[in-house]
Amino acid sequence: MASCRRSRFSYVITRRNVKAKYIFLLAFGCVAVIFMLTQVFHPNGLLRYLPKTRRLSKVPSQDTIPFNTEVGDTFSLNIQPQGELVQRRTHTTPALKPREVSKRKPPVNKDIGVKATSKQQKDRTPPEGKSIVRSNHPRAQRANENALDTFQPINTHDAWIYSSFYDPLHDKHFLLQTFGMESINTTKGTIYCHVTERGSVTILTGRRRPLPDPHGRSYIAVSYECTLKATNRPEYVSLTFNVTDEPTNRVPVIYPGQRSRNFTVCYSALFNYKNPTHLITSLAYNQVLGAEHFYVYNHSVSNTTDAVLRHYQRLGLLTVLQWSLPTLGIWYYGQNLAINDCVYRNKFVSQFVVIQDTDELIIPNHHNSWLALIDAAEAEYTETQISANATSIKPLGSYTFESSLHSGTPSPSVWRDIKHNFSISSEMETFLVDHSILPFVHLQRLNSTFKYKVRTKTIVRPERVLFAGIHFTHYHVASATHTVVSNDLAIVHHYSGKRVSEYLDTSSLRFVKRTYDMLRTAFQAFSFL
Repeated sequence: MASCRRSRFSYVITRRNVKAKYIFLLAFGCVAVIFMLTQVFHPNGLLRYLPKTRRLSKVPSQDTIPFNTEVGDTFSLNIQPQGELVQRRTHTTPALKPREVSKRKPPVNKDIGVKATSKQQKDRTPPEGKSIVRSNHPRAQRANENALDTFQPINTHDAWIYSSFYDPLHDKHFLLQTFGMESINTTKGTIYCHVTERGSVTILTGRRRPLPDPHGRSYIAVSYECTLKATNRPEYVSLTFNVTDEPTNRVPVIYPGQRSRNFTVCYSALFNYKNPTHLITSLAYNQVLGAEHFYVYNHSVSNTTDAVLRHYQRLGLLTVLQWSLPTLGIWYYGQNLAINDCVYRNKFVSQFVVIQDTDELIIPNHHNSWLALIDAAEAEYTETQISANATSIKPLGSYTFESSLHSGTPSPSVWRDIKHNFSISSEMETFLVDHSILPFVHLQRLNSTFKYKVRTKTIVRPERVLFAGIHFTHYHVASATHTVVSNDLAIVHHYSGKRVSEYLDTSSLRFVKRTYDMLRTAFQAFSFL
């Protein structure tokens, strides 16, 4: 009787164990399936083991690569053990493989019509071995050889190139100068220029030169430089950091043009730009002073601003370059990089390049044009050098102007006197006030100016400049120098948001009639103004 009870009890336990076993197996299977799915589809899961770039089918062994080469040495991928030069060979550049882009779509800012970037992404160094590529403009192109204004990646490094220039005057060498940006954590060392000339590819060793930038951001602007022979005329260049790497970029080489104008204005990158009135005002006022062409680097603008840009492009007055930065870790939307790109595009084309923002104007106090202002600044500089008993007088490569903040309107009684003195009609007054034309409304400024290198702006001679800067020129050619123009001749009117009322400055009103006529004509082209 007892044995029967024990058998029945054992049978019940066995059934329960089997049931628990199946439940356990089912739960384990579900967990395993969920784990595998997350690993496959998560960007940091199993996909990270897939190859991101193609390598050469045959890689030379380390002992056959001449690592004792100097800057400017020329060799082919077909390297001989002795490190001697190898004749050029015909080479068909393979199709470029753009850097992998995340499929996660960032939110769209409907106000400005471009993709927004989260605050956490703005200044973040990507993890080692990975990179972040963002497209900040709806018309951004992928890296390819036909893209003239696209950042193209340098293999899997946190580095990109944007443009390349043939410079026959750089330190008396024929230089291939390529502008780009890279992480401050990028391994420093020799770079390799894969230059394409008449269907053949030659590899040149070169160097990198970071553009001066004191702001301490995680990405910096860089000049990648390779020396050319006097007979070289390459059409394209690709950059790698290792001689055996297959290039993932290819940009056309830009050659110096012919002199066609006296003054070109280089604006900083436009980002989240939503006020077309200020842009039109800047274009009109600068034309009155002598500007003949303008360059804009378009990161993100409103639809109305985009319409203004397209209008002036059709008139041939404006060149717009898309500025789709691959990372926002660089200072002020790559301002330093854009400025130098613009200066080099205008070498031999424009006698002078004016570097300023759309809310700044370099306004002469006594002269009617920038050309007359430059002549006066040259005379002032020469007189100063003679007074200092200088043994030799270097030619000027840049003219620096001190700046003052302008923001504040005069009192009604003062404004009545101003209207009378400058013959401002009621119709003109209504237009200037209703449209908030800042140079003729904000006449109050600080009583002093910011000193050299602080908020200053420059006019440069492109052929005499190596590296331009936001507020002053960093490096000139060996034979050139700079001058700080006296405030008596001109200052920079910076129309900031901070209200000031220390000093009444009416120098901008000397050009009110000519600017007003130009603005009236411009505004008639836009129904939204």
